[in-house]
Amino acid sequence: MGEPASDFVVLLVGGASGSGKTSLGQPLARRLGVNLTEVDDIQIALEAATTERDLPLLHFWRNHLDEYSTWSDDRRVAHHIRICREVFQPVMRAIIADHLATGIRVVYEGDFLLPEMASFATYGDEPNAGRVRALFVSEPDETQIADNYRAREGEVKPERARTSALFDAFLRAECARYDVPVVHARPWPSVVERAMAALR
Repeated sequence: MGEPASDFVVLLVGGASGSGKTSLGQPLARRLGVNLTEVDDIQIALEAATTERDLPLLHFWRNHLDEYSTWSDDRRVAHHIRICREVFQPVMRAIIADHLATGIRVVYEGDFLLPEMASFATYGDEPNAGRVRALFVSEPDETQIADNYRAREGEVKPERARTSALFDAFLRAECARYDVPVVHARPWPSVVERAMAALR
């Protein structure tokens, strides 16, 4: 039995890429006694089930990496936000509606979540009424984000960490707008406890 933190059915754990949300999501879900699903799995499924013709926004990054790399940091962030809203938000709304209907509790963790997703009054025919919660992990330090990438996957292009830091700033502002708690990734040893406290 997990440790109670709130009456949520669906908890969204978001954050910019390289912020530490995946490392938080796993122990947090264990503490809460609920299953964890990575939004990356949904991305893989969508990419496998569609083509660039079907869903150009989703496939652009992989198929046009050279062009993407020439974009400004702000344009890359704006592109990512569009993917969140236009591709993943409708998918997550349908998934969340199903969880609200069944009452099966779950944590969803990933790069493509936005604070606004917890604010919708309804999901399909299902009222939210606080049953959908969100928590965002923040790592504003571009150098630390780059170090996190290197530890996870080796060398990384500097613009990737820069874009992630800018998206982190956007998410923090959106969390303030939608009254969604933000947990700073560091100090890392206390992040799970701080996340639990934020959910209470």
